Order: sequence, then C-alpha cells, then structure tokens
Amino acid sequence: MRFNKKLIKDTKPNLKKPILPFFVLLITNIVGTLGYYLLWSKDYEISLFDSFYMTFITITTIGYAELYPLNTVGRIFKVAIALVGISSLFFMFTIVMENLFILQINNYGRKKKMLKTVENLKNHTILIGYGRVGQLAALELLKNN
Repeated sequence: MRFNKKLIKDTKPNLKKPILPFFVLLITNIVGTLGYYLLWSKDYEISLFDSFYMTFITITTIGYAELYPLNTVGRIFKVAIALVGISSLFFMFTIVMENLFILQINNYGRKKKMLKTVENLKNHTILIGYGRVGQLAALELLKNN
C-alpha cells in the first residue's frame, strides 16, 4: 500500500501565525519612534535612533529613565506606546509558545518519520490489532510466510 503526500500533509498540526501582533508591534515601533522624535526635536538635538531606543525600552519594559524630560502629552504618549507595544509583544510570545506546545503534544516529527518509513516498505503486511482475531491472523500469516 502506498501512502500519498496528502496523508503526510494531513498530519501537520494547525499552527497559528503571529502576523497580526507582529505588524501591530512594527507599527507601534514606527509610531513610537516618530512620536518621540516629534516630541523632543523642537527642544533638544535628538536622532531617530534615540527615539527608537526610547520606544524599545518602553515596549520591552526595561524601564530606564527618559532620555529627555517629557511633558504631560509625552507621558500620555508613553503610556499609549507601552500599552499597545507590551500587549502585542506578549500576544506574539503567547502564539509562539502555544505553537511550540502544539508541536510537542502532536509530535509531528515522529508521525512524519513513521509515515515515511511505512511508505518505503515493500512486500510487507501490517497487522493492526493483536486481539483474539489478530492473533489468529498473525498465526495464519506466519504459517504462509
């Protein structure tokens, strides 16, 4: 009996893709970088990298002090960046960890290897079940080689 590729494909677990939280995180980084740049550029000599760094330490909850002082609008902006960025970061990590758990539970690699091994067998008989009838079938198979 030959197994087709569809059987191997059907054993793949249904994994989630962290596309949405990735794009939210990317957009949050862009908005945060530009936002900090606009907040500080009129009063201080700031680079885009400084703005990105401020966004990064906000989203990753490293929590160093601000590079430059923030007014009330800046603090509200920082809270918004933190809420959206941290939420999307944890959402993305949750999806990745869930996928690892699904792969571990389903043991996809072992199933795929077993199906390929069975597919490569030639002139074999596979006996499934070794109950009362299975034992009789096994004896009959042994008798007839």
